[in-house]
Amino acid sequence: MQRWQGEAPSAGPALKRAKRSKSNNSSSVEAAPRRRLELELQDASELAAALAVLQSLYEVKPLPELLSELSQEQQLQAAVLADMWQVPHVSSAAARLLADALKTADGLADAVQQRILQGPLPVCLEPLLKRVLLSRFGDLEAVWADAGLKQHLLGLSLEAMQELLSSNELKV
Repeated sequence: MQRWQGEAPSAGPALKRAKRSKSNNSSSVEAAPRRRLELELQDASELAAALAVLQSLYEVKPLPELLSELSQEQQLQAAVLADMWQVPHVSSAAARLLADALKTADGLADAVQQRILQGPLPVCLEPLLKRVLLSRFGDLEAVWADAGLKQHLLGLSLEAMQELLSSNELKV
């Protein structure tokens, strides 16, 4: 668990908790109560993405610069975390970066495509699902001829299969 501003850990775990802490200020004017937010991440791999989302709130760097410093996997994590924490400008910016990467020759990393296909996804990433599905399984005859792709196609979630089959761009 990462604590913003390096404060000492508290007794009980929580996903989000705001606490008031009183300052030991000896002056007669009492300082305003200080709030502390604790965010528990699933694992350490989410740390860079979480810090980028938090840094965007404090405008440490311009958002495009913050997100471009992240790997594609971390950009995906930033989009998911920002959606969960209700920071829509970050989630949509990360989703745009991933959509732009899909258009390039290198495309999206396999790990990112796998995560997108596994679902569930925040609303901001749903357009990527269709594009990833079409890039991998857009020609059903070719997919059916490849045993590995065929197995992967058959393992898709119902939502992903419906999305693929409803596309006008699917080659059958």
